[in-house]
Amino acid sequence: MANASRWAEPNINPDSGYALYRQVKQDLVLRIEGGELAPGEALPSERELCEHYGVSRPTLRQATQDLVREGLLVVRRGVGTFVAEPRVRQQLGSVLGFTDKMTREGRRAATRVLERSLHRASELGASVGAELQVPPDAAVLRVVRLRLADDIPVMVETMHISPLRFQGIEDLDLEKTSLYRALRERFGVEITQLRETLEPVLLSPADAKLLRARSRSPSIQATITSFDQAGRAVEHTISRVRGDSSQYYIEVGDGKSASRVQLRQPQLEVSLD
Repeated sequence: MANASRWAEPNINPDSGYALYRQVKQDLVLRIEGGELAPGEALPSERELCEHYGVSRPTLRQATQDLVREGLLVVRRGVGTFVAEPRVRQQLGSVLGFTDKMTREGRRAATRVLERSLHRASELGASVGAELQVPPDAAVLRVVRLRLADDIPVMVETMHISPLRFQGIEDLDLEKTSLYRALRERFGVEITQLRETLEPVLLSPADAKLLRARSRSPSIQATITSFDQAGRAVEHTISRVRGDSSQYYIEVGDGKSASRVQLRQPQLEVSLD
């Protein structure tokens, strides 16, 4: 736990005309961004923080609750308030695979294959065959993977792909090899388009255990079908993502005056830049 008594005196001015809780909030943000408060570290007690900042408990709570809503702090009931782990940011509509997305964000990606099995399309439900544009009796490879960023599990992903179209794909080591990179280098297929939907769901006990989260805690389910340069469906994937550790965003515009939509658990935030 951090010790506020060792911190430098805060620049809190009751006469500045700037709300006290905002000044406290800003000071805490600076300590988090500066590394003085590290991810996973517990904040000092409310009593200690109130003494340090010279504010009342309601004022302090208003500041920390704002930071909880913004994803910088997380409350563990009966334990305390902690600095949240960095969120995994993913851009909606990006044709990059998970590994490349994490590399771009400066994160270390890792994958664990939990299941690999062959099925008839009809055994997986009508939507899988329809999305992959294959008949009901066609073979479909199903691969369940756990995705990690900096060794933190963030996503359980169920991927479906045609082994007839991509012969030998079932033997690909998907723990060490990027699927999108293998499609490009081995099969000459470039992913150029995605159809992507998001919806809030509650984690099943099995997924929650894999993601180190509470059972039935909020999560984001992303359903993606990717297409090649000829407009043919390549793979269909359903991912369940920890809502408290992930962020999806969209950028629209010319890069100078863009609109940004961010989907954070548990709310949709829209800001115009």
